[in-house]
Amino acid sequence: MTTRRIDTVVNGVDIERVVDSRMLLSDFLRHELRLTGTHVGCEHGVCGSCTVQYAPRHRQ
Repeated sequence: MTTRRIDTVVNGVDIERVVDSRMLLSDFLRHELRLTGTHVGCEHGVCGSCTVQYAPRHRQ
């Protein structure tokens, strides 16, 4: 299993986790952070229920 370090901000909270590199963002939000508002409806991304807003932060 290949892992990846995640370092981001979600809802104003700094998040640092090591996760499986194949993990979907929706699974990360739901299972790692317990944010259950993101739903996967169609499994293909066409229905829009899994849409999240993401703005990467720049490292200084």
